[in-house]
Amino acid sequence: METIRATVEKVEHDIGTGWYRISTDHASVKRLDTKKTELAEQAAELKRSGAQAEISYNERVVNKDGRTYRNYYYENGVPASGNGSGIETIQPQQQGRKTDPGEAWRIALSVGAKLAVETLPLMAPEQRSFETQKKIALAWASFVFYTPLIENPGAALAYAQTAPEPDPEWGSPPPEDEDIPF
Repeated sequence: METIRATVEKVEHDIGTGWYRISTDHASVKRLDTKKTELAEQAAELKRSGAQAEISYNERVVNKDGRTYRNYYYENGVPASGNGSGIETIQPQQQGRKTDPGEAWRIALSVGAKLAVETLPLMAPEQRSFETQKKIALAWASFVFYTPLIENPGAALAYAQTAPEPDPEWGSPPPEDEDIPF
């Protein structure tokens, strides 16, 4: 049995087949089916609440007439709040870097190299040396790596105007974690 977190948007009953169709706002599990009236009523109650729910379901893959179908069968649903009091549980935000500094520096150098190569057509032929491209790549890598995350996107322009100059030493390693200012 698998579980998704979704909002029930609609519950329909097909009288001809006896199936109840439960529609959700989930990205991949848009519809769940059941023939059990009590489960359909449970889903309808979740729809009336309008809150997100933890929905348990079974998935079955069926091959029919040379086509493959994924069928999702509703098994259970409960409000998504952790303790039933209406208070939702949130996960603490990760502190610090999400990526190892060495890996982040390697990625920044890769981005810098790509941007340096893209500037070649804009440069005079006598400036198109590998040494010049390394300097441009390092400048871009330093800018990408050392630019702090900005909560207010409108402040990005102000920061860009006051950004520090890149370290002129080619390939300088990233600072140790304790040297990072955030």
